[in-house]
Amino acid sequence: MEQATSVIQGIPATVGEVIGYGKAEQKAYDHGRRDALTAAYEALIRAGHVWVPELDIDKVLHPSGVTDPRQLLERRVAAGLIAYLKLHGFEVVGVWDGEVYEKATDTKQAMEFIFNLDECSLRVCAAEHAGLKRKARSEHEHGILLVLGNSGWDLVSDWNFHTKDEDGFGAVMDGFDGEKFIL
Repeated sequence: MEQATSVIQGIPATVGEVIGYGKAEQKAYDHGRRDALTAAYEALIRAGHVWVPELDIDKVLHPSGVTDPRQLLERRVAAGLIAYLKLHGFEVVGVWDGEVYEKATDTKQAMEFIFNLDECSLRVCAAEHAGLKRKARSEHEHGILLVLGNSGWDLVSDWNFHTKDEDGFGAVMDGFDGEKFIL
């Protein structure tokens, strides 16, 4: 039987520990595990710890394999921003470079587009609208202006939201601190 490593004390980590559960017990187990993992994930993000993906674009931009330290800071901030937004119920839906809208639905995909540009708008919306077609989603979509090439921690330059701010995006962005992710 495979042993999975649990990062949270008290949560069963082997398949054998859940064998014998009925549907209701299994559902409660799954729900409790998901809640505990979500809490651990939230704590890591709030502490500034995020996964920064290796980018395929680096093979083109940095053939020597050396990335500028400022760019590494920008990447931590971008990954931190995306994780922070997910934590607060928002999903990345695309990247707008001023001419072309590129669909992006995960951190790596969005960062591949972001770090091939000097500035762009990261497009996000509340999770419940993320699956809609772009035209139907447009009234729920928000933009975050990212300007690369400055100090690194100041990647987020501006953002926009609808006047009513029904999904609370403005308040969520007011709480974002890019400096938290550069340590």
